[in-house]
Order: sequence, then structure tokens, then C-alpha cells
Amino acid sequence: MSVPGPDLPPEIATSDLIHALLDARQDSALILDPSGTILAANGPAAESLGVVAPSSLVGRNLFTLLSPPTASRLRPLFERVVSTGVPGDFADSDGRRHWRHAFRPVLGRDGRVAVVVDGSTDVTAHWQAQEALRVSLEKYKVL
Repeated sequence: MSVPGPDLPPEIATSDLIHALLDARQDSALILDPSGTILAANGPAAESLGVVAPSSLVGRNLFTLLSPPTASRLRPLFERVVSTGVPGDFADSDGRRHWRHAFRPVLGRDGRVAVVVDGSTDVTAHWQAQEALRVSLEKYKVL
């Protein structure tokens, strides 16, 4: 399904709009090509990947920046989004931090996936609260 884009004033450059949209997110946001190469990133993405400037991520492959176990879990999910063009939402954890990933494909004029937008949210605090509640409920079951 194709939805017409907004009628933007001609003085607004597409790249400026993209960076404004990325920077408006408080969570990690990346724009990736179908191989996983980072085309654009915001500050929270740079911070979560251990760099200061988002621009230093451009041109690097996301999966080489992740730990090998994380990359091996996320790469097949990413590749499925690229091959099918169907969005995917995924949960992931490295044992310390917990994430929700939303991979959103953007189709090119040829109908194939041109880029994938990765919006990732650190849900560690929420997960810890749920775990504390679960432990508390188990404790009260014993009483």
C-alpha cells in the first residue's frame, strides 16, 4: 500500500527532515541499507553502540558493532524483514539489558526493500519491575 507523502516546502531538504525525525526520538533510531550498513543514526543509537557522534556510525555495518551473540540473534530477524518486506517487532536481551526492536522496511520504487528503520527501546527498567513483581507474588504464594 502506498501512501502519498507530505507536501513539504521546497526549502526543506529531505536529509534535514530525516535527521530531525531521528533526533526527535528519545530511543535509539537507525536507518540501515538491506545489508545492515548504517545510513543515519541518532544520539541514543550512538550511545548504545558505544560511540559519541552518530555520524561516526554512518557506513559501518550494525552487526559488526553488536556482540557476536546479539548479532547472531538479530541478523536473521533483520534479513527476514528485508526479504519479505514485512515489519518485525522483536525482544532481545544480553542478560543485563533488555530491548524491544521495531524493524520497519521502506520500499523503493522497484517494490523491494530500500532501507530498514530500526527503532530500539531499552526496556530494562520495565523488565526489572516485572521480574520484581513476579518474585514478590511467588513469595506471597508461599505464605
